[in-house]
Amino acid sequence: MMECRQPEHYGGGRPETPAVGTKASQLAQIVAFESGIQMLADNPCRYDMYPDCRDFMCGVPVDWDDTKVLAAEMGEYYVVAKRSGGTWYIAGLNNSTPRDVTLDMSFLGGGRTWNMSSFIDGPVAEDIAMDYRHVESKTSASETLTIHMARNGGYAAEIR
Repeated sequence: MMECRQPEHYGGGRPETPAVGTKASQLAQIVAFESGIQMLADNPCRYDMYPDCRDFMCGVPVDWDDTKVLAAEMGEYYVVAKRSGGTWYIAGLNNSTPRDVTLDMSFLGGGRTWNMSSFIDGPVAEDIAMDYRHVESKTSASETLTIHMARNGGYAAEIR
């Protein structure tokens, strides 16, 4: 869903009902949840309002060659890396407690630098769930990556 709200701002009776959680968490769900068919449940014109999000979602594969849980605590948060061919994806999903999670990037394998396109919870995502940032960066297997997930937030990345 492209329209997102924090739980206290959610109201179900409208013709266009938003999703609960941040936009970054919605993008992460496309990677985190296994499905042979991905479904985007929103008005198609809404995806065109966020072309970076649309392009990310449309590029996520439906089958994976490798899956690694990077960090998790039952009922708290879940961060997973999935590989399809030579491309890795990271998905992070969080409960109602904001948190920072440090990830060991050694799963990428040594000897090269990777381009990473990340979708992160924005600075006011705690209140306005639509707030996100799309960040381009580089990473390698020798690095650690600390991600911040807002309450009901998430993190999504494509690593090439």
